[in-house]
Amino acid sequence: MGGSKAERIEAAADRMAAVIGSLHVLAAVSVCFAALQLIRRWLDLRALAGAMFALLLILIVHGVYYRTLDLPDMQREFQQHREPHQRRSQTRPIGRLRSS
Repeated sequence: MGGSKAERIEAAADRMAAVIGSLHVLAAVSVCFAALQLIRRWLDLRALAGAMFALLLILIVHGVYYRTLDLPDMQREFQQHREPHQRRSQTRPIGRLRSS
């Protein structure tokens, strides 16, 4: 395991964002699959394709917004207030508890 603690924290945050993003895509695919089961005519298929394209555009815009606006602000805020965030994120280890 290389890198400093800050680099590992940043990498973990990026992995979590990737997991959440992939879950959004999975949810969109499952909704589209469920809608596809309702198709009876070609006109319905065209309407579904339009809805799927609109959903794709919404996800792309959301991803660009996150990368260009939200992420730099969150990183800057974390760098300015690093200690309170780290104190808040520390957890107690599970296992051997000290008895007084």
